[in-house]
Amino acid sequence: MEPNSDDGRIMLRSSDFDRRSAQEAALDAGHSTPQFHHPDVLAQIESKRSGYVQNDGALLGWQRLHVQGWSFVVETEPL
Repeated sequence: MEPNSDDGRIMLRSSDFDRRSAQEAALDAGHSTPQFHHPDVLAQIESKRSGYVQNDGALLGWQRLHVQGWSFVVETEPL
């Protein structure tokens, strides 16, 4: 079963890319879609088109995309 945006799965993250080429990464059969590691923030992401929150020592910002209901989430250290 393919994960969808409603179950809080990470489809792509910048830390997944190392020095491999994009073609090699696309051929990687071991691509996983782990669960988002801030489950308490998922409800806010689902209910608001965009926003930000400080949670567990991290600053999370998000913007809903017009692609399959996905959201773009950025996690960084607080200012």
